[in-house]
Parts: sequence; C-alpha cells; structure tokens
Amino acid sequence: MKEKSSAPIADLFRKYGISALRLLFVAVFLWLVLRELRGFPEPQALWQWWKQQNWLFWIVPAALAFANWTLESTKWHLLANAVTPLPFRQSAQATLAGAAVSNVIPFRIGEYIGRLMWIPAGHRIAAAALSVFGSLSQMVFTLLFGLIALAGRAELYKPAYAWTAGLELIGFIAAAILLHRRGMPARGKNYLERIAESIRVLSWQRTLQVALLSLLRYGVFCLSYAWILREFDLVNSLGSGWQTAALIFFLQSFFPSVAALDIGVRVAVPLFLLPGRPETPVVAAALSIYAFNILLPSLAGLLAILRKRFR
Repeated sequence: MKEKSSAPIADLFRKYGISALRLLFVAVFLWLVLRELRGFPEPQALWQWWKQQNWLFWIVPAALAFANWTLESTKWHLLANAVTPLPFRQSAQATLAGAAVSNVIPFRIGEYIGRLMWIPAGHRIAAAALSVFGSLSQMVFTLLFGLIALAGRAELYKPAYAWTAGLELIGFIAAAILLHRRGMPARGKNYLERIAESIRVLSWQRTLQVALLSLLRYGVFCLSYAWILREFDLVNSLGSGWQTAALIFFLQSFFPSVAALDIGVRVAVPLFLLPGRPETPVVAAALSIYAFNILLPSLAGLLAILRKRFR
C-alpha cells in the first residue's frame, strides 16, 4: 500500500516539480544579472553612449557573437559524438544551456550540467570529461596569448610571475598529452580512470579539430572586443585592441564564472587595463561584450532549458 501511495507523489513531482525548479532557476539567473547591472553608475550616460553608435557597430559584434557560439557548438558536437550520437541542433542547444547554467553555478560546473541534459544517462561521465577537455583546450589559448600580450605590458607584472604562469601552461599541456596517450595507471575502474579513458577515445585528428576550433573561437572573441574598443575610441587600432582583449581574457580567467561576480569582473578588469580613459565608454564596451557574448546566448540557453523535456 505504501508503494502505491508514493507513486502519485513521484508522478506529481516529475510533472510539476521539475518545471518549478526550471522556473526557479530562470528567476535566480535574472535576479543575479539585474542586481549587478543596477549597481553601475550613470545608466543614462551609458544608454546615451549606446544610442549614438551607428548600425554597423551593432551588426559586427552580433555577427561575431553568432560565429563565436557556432564554433563552440561545433566543438561540443565533435566531442559529444565521440561517445554518443548528438545532432548539431541539440549540440547547439546544450552549449547555450551550459552558458546559462554557468551564470548561476560557479567555476564553470554549471556549463557541464547544462550540456549533459542532452546526453543519455549512461554516457554522461564520458561526456563530462570531454567537456572539461574542450574547456581546457580553450584555456590553453587564453593563457598562451595572454602571456604573449602580457610581455608587451611590463608594468603589469613581475618577471617571476611571468615565469610561473609560463611553467603552469607548459605543465598544463604536458598533462593533457599524457592523459590522451596513456591515461591513468591501471588501479581498477575508479572515477579518475574512467575520465581518462573517456578522453582517450578522441583520435588525434579529432583532438586537432577541437584545438583548431578553440583557436578560431579565441580569435573571433578577441576581434569582437578589439572592434568595440576601437569604435569607442579606447584604443588606436585593432592590433592594440587585440592585445588589450587578450589581457582582459587572461585576467578574467582567474575569476569564477558566476553572475554574482562575473559582470563586476568584466567591468573592473578593462578599467584596470585602460587607466586614464573615460569611465563611461570603458563600462559601455565591457557591457556590450557581456550582452552579445554572454547575456543573449544565456537567455537563448534558458529558452532551450525551458523547452527541454526531462525524462
């Protein structure tokens, strides 16, 4: 009798509980974003700054943001299909859902949770490991080009720090290669070994494709930021804007990705790297990048989550 009476409760939770949790997640996400945006000074000045831009200013960052997330969706499509068939449309939805969840759960854990919604239960550990591998490949280029850009800004670092970061990058790449080729020592089917085995299913050809997509995505993201910085007269050329963007992404990578901190970090880092520039265009540039490359894709991910039917 107890088993029969508990069944309707479980059915009700599956029917209404999951939907309520999804709506709660959306509400928390929007509340975090709006709370942070409300803290910025002179919103009218920011609005006037955006209004005076011509139509080309909006077209270029929007097109580059679309390219950015198309490349990331293609990368996840390659990785996910190494363990289970996943159509590109679902790969794109999962990628955007991961972007949305990562704004609530820190340290990019939410990115993996969002993506795994579209992965069958039996393949989620392997897919999670491959998602981490894809994020690490992206981080390699962020660190590499960030260090190169940092070399031209000697006032921002001490030599010891540069050497430490360089050694970390070398160790990072070496560990990735060892995991790919050899995996973990054979000590039973533990969790770490299963992760290593999941990464080893990638062929060298697919690994190089993932690396190339990460490089292209990094280039598109930097170009978008460099374009906005130049249009706002914060830098003299796309080259100097590229260097500034590389430094911004480099410094931002050391902070957890969560809405309660992310927007503030994305504004504070450019203000630090562009001393002496007017505050309003710097904040407007940072918020423009956030809107095109984080906020709008995250809202699209929220819609994908709300439409997703949990089984």
